[in-house]
Amino acid sequence: MPEELGAFELATAHTAAVIAATPDALWDRTWPGLKTMREQLVHIALVRESICRQLTGEPTTGLGARFEAPGWQGGTPDLAAAFAAHGDRCRGLLARLDGTALDLPFTTPFGNRS
Repeated sequence: MPEELGAFELATAHTAAVIAATPDALWDRTWPGLKTMREQLVHIALVRESICRQLTGEPTTGLGARFEAPGWQGGTPDLAAAFAAHGDRCRGLLARLDGTALDLPFTTPFGNRS
């Protein structure tokens, strides 16, 4: 596992804190031209998990269906639990890396070069 996952853990902790502080009524509130907070959260988690899978050579096909599960559709406690499980899956994937994989560029399934 890479010695330092500090950025991952910091981002995870910050996102978990935002989830915990968000009232249920705000998750699906709409603003003109913007995604809902739920849509943003699901997008963030999907991209993070997709990148972790990409780095470890795991397939990303069908990954989006995981984020349509009931936990991602519920209120703040459900979203907090779903995000925590997502973080655990990502940690498990990152633990398989030896560090050298992080030095290699890759292209995501969406065409973004990282």
